[in-house]
Amino acid sequence: MINVLVTSLGSNTAIGVVKALRYHKDISITGTDIFSTRLCAGSPLVDSFFQVPMAITDDYEIQLIKIIKEKNIHCVIPIHDVEVQKIAEISLKFPKLTFWAVNNPTIIDLCNNKKQINFFLANQNIQVPAMYNNAKSVIYPAIYKPNKGVSSKGIKIINSADESKLPLDFENGFLQKLVMGDEYTIDCYTAYNSDYFNCCVRKRIETKEGISTKGETVNFPLLEDLSKKIHQSLQYKGASNIQFIIENETAYFIEMNPRFSGAGILSYHAGLNSPLLTAFESIQSPLFETFKNSPVKKGIFMTRYWNENFYEG
Repeated sequence: MINVLVTSLGSNTAIGVVKALRYHKDISITGTDIFSTRLCAGSPLVDSFFQVPMAITDDYEIQLIKIIKEKNIHCVIPIHDVEVQKIAEISLKFPKLTFWAVNNPTIIDLCNNKKQINFFLANQNIQVPAMYNNAKSVIYPAIYKPNKGVSSKGIKIINSADESKLPLDFENGFLQKLVMGDEYTIDCYTAYNSDYFNCCVRKRIETKEGISTKGETVNFPLLEDLSKKIHQSLQYKGASNIQFIIENETAYFIEMNPRFSGAGILSYHAGLNSPLLTAFESIQSPLFETFKNSPVKKGIFMTRYWNENFYEG
């Protein structure tokens, strides 16, 4: 039995990871969230559930370590961006306590800084939309992005010079060419213990609040190659999701999230079950070699709907 801990259990991302882990019967899942059992949508899906403090508090580390020891956790999979960064820092303090499914904090910080990751990848000959240092040099339409942000929060479309006169925080954000076209997310996985890499390209057909609600897995070798190059350039390990937009047959890098994806369930179903690969790697199970060779199916379409939990008393 592999004991896996999944954080932020109330999120779509965590619920997708839990569903992916359930593809194998010999996995016991412990979940955590800042909300109680009744207020956490994913709590009925796991074997054990714990309410924990917010990751920004000092008590978070104490409670997390306690749960890991109590449940004999083999693998910790952080979900929320803040937790990913926090748990990466904890992993440096307690490297042998468990298998931490995170990268070095420096890599995570680079990925989460939209401005810096654009500069870094441009130097690796990855095409990124033009970036502007100030409003005077902008070719419109443009897009303002905070250096650090979750999903589409803080992003503003600037259509003209008049609109650019609105107050924009250039210390904590930047302007970039607005790229229009088909959007793709690539769910990626690089093994922690070898040079194995695989990915699944999915076309984003409909999104709500930055999360794909309709999508389809597609064959797109260029995006697969670019994603592999990004992982190798960063010396990245484990799961990530990378977004591109195709405009006039050019693939523009948009962003990279150093974690599992909100709509990753589509890739898991298509054959790239990266949560399960992570669990197998955590105990160096021979099943990793079996599952890593699963074909990633193209043409798998996903649509999503809400599901309710009910409690009495």
